[in-house]
Amino acid sequence: MNRIFDITLNDLRQLLRDRQTFLFLLLMPIAFTLLFGLAFGSFNKPEANADTRPIVVFNNQDDGNLGNQLADIFSGSNLIQIKTEQNQNQTELESLVKNDSVAAVVTVPTGYTASLKSDQPIVLELLIKQNNNHAYLIETEVKKLSNRMVQSTKISHTLVRLIPGLSFEENLNKINKAWRNPPIVISSQIVPNQQNNSNGMSAAQTAPGMMLQFSLAGLLTAGQMIVNERKSRVFQRLLTTATSQYHILFGHYFAILALVFVQFVILILFGQFIMGLDYLNQALPTFLLTLACAMCIAAIGLLIGMLAKSDDQAIIFALIPMFIFSGLGGAWMPLEFTGKTFQTIGHLSPVAWGMDGFKSILNANTGLETIWLPVIVLFGYGVLFFLAAAFTLKTKQN
Repeated sequence: MNRIFDITLNDLRQLLRDRQTFLFLLLMPIAFTLLFGLAFGSFNKPEANADTRPIVVFNNQDDGNLGNQLADIFSGSNLIQIKTEQNQNQTELESLVKNDSVAAVVTVPTGYTASLKSDQPIVLELLIKQNNNHAYLIETEVKKLSNRMVQSTKISHTLVRLIPGLSFEENLNKINKAWRNPPIVISSQIVPNQQNNSNGMSAAQTAPGMMLQFSLAGLLTAGQMIVNERKSRVFQRLLTTATSQYHILFGHYFAILALVFVQFVILILFGQFIMGLDYLNQALPTFLLTLACAMCIAAIGLLIGMLAKSDDQAIIFALIPMFIFSGLGGAWMPLEFTGKTFQTIGHLSPVAWGMDGFKSILNANTGLETIWLPVIVLFGYGVLFFLAAAFTLKTKQN
């Protein structure tokens, strides 16, 4: 164990002497995070007590009274902010959505009241961008509220058939009023704890993305260190002592792990206290995910050092995974903006799992249940890369 510790300390001394270590591990991720934040407006904080619900235009083209009752139902939503319009031009509505002036438009078509009274309801028209951050929330809420009206009319039709002399509209009004005062209430709130914008490039996206990307870029210094050790025959001389291959392997691994983990800690503290990202509100999930990311990335760095035969190869082997893993994994652009096929391919990258975990911590704020899968996957990737490095070392020595 002492031999592993000595190798780890020696590696850390060499890495800390190299100016590239500070360039790739600290200066560049901070600089690019700030650059992306300024470019995409990630630092624009919402005003205090501002209504952060997505704005949805309610375009009522129905002449009957049930369209107005539906407007009242939509106005009571806690998840979307309703802006009522009457018979507005379709082109103008499409322009509002296209320009991101509103999140969506719900249109009540002509004949809506008549269709409900005849017990043959027609479907509302929803106009929304599919790459909108709130698309799923809006679609779900619109479906829920429109179904509430449909179910209310079905109940009223049934009661009218069973009870002679009962008025359909009076009974429907009572049912809709009852919806406003349900016996059980589940309160919901959209928490604006992170800075979001219409591009989806929030600080909760850019900060973890740059952190993961440049942790991979910083591996080139670790790879070059291991390559130089082999080129100077230090590695071979160590093997003539009581030091085994696995002492050397674990010694190098723990040095890279310590360096990457400290990098993550510093950048997380930067995000917490400078950018206002609340990592520490979920301290345990943040620690576990950070450790899993560092273990995985350190194993990649170890593999790079074992595969590379020269400094140039070490640089190539570090930069290529950085670009591939970061691009596929959503470090540059949210995977939610891509198709399902690309999202599936992207999750072959460990960066995608790291991004999922950090965004869950920053946006969902729900604890361990949202990050256990990314942690397990990242740990599995770390074991896989470490075994690949061990196999490469054994093959070369043989």
